[in-house]
Amino acid sequence: MALAAAAVFAADRATKAAAVARLRGRPPRLLLGGALELVLSENSGGFLSLGGRLPPEARYVLFVLLVGAGLAATSVWVLRSRALSTARSVGAAAMIAGGASNLVDRVLRGRVVDFAILRAGALHTGVFNVADAAILAGAVLWVWPAFRTSAGFGRHSSERASKGGNS
Repeated sequence: MALAAAAVFAADRATKAAAVARLRGRPPRLLLGGALELVLSENSGGFLSLGGRLPPEARYVLFVLLVGAGLAATSVWVLRSRALSTARSVGAAAMIAGGASNLVDRVLRGRVVDFAILRAGALHTGVFNVADAAILAGAVLWVWPAFRTSAGFGRHSSERASKGGNS
């Protein structure tokens, strides 16, 4: 878990530093046939800039103090939880590390550095960073075991047959 968290944190810090150094004051760059757009954006709010227009003091309480406390409490809980699956442990590590790296941005800069947009035809994401992607991937890893079990994918075929399912 620590290795996954360190990798996410380091990758996010490095890519944000590169984005600031290479994208500041420059027009957006389109890569992969326009599927990836690199553009520097600094977000003072949360996900999709929610809360970005709150007064600075309210943003500090919400995005620094409360998020920091939540990350600390979650970290302690995860470290004390002995029965977490590998997927959930790695998922939690990714979410915590992504949140921690964005928290570092908020403490040092007052806002989070974002720099990537994914496009598929008329569809596109908001501007995000590696930490955001790690938080999303971690959430998927966290809930995936529940989906597998509820759909019957987590049980061996003979176990499904004995419970009345098709094998």
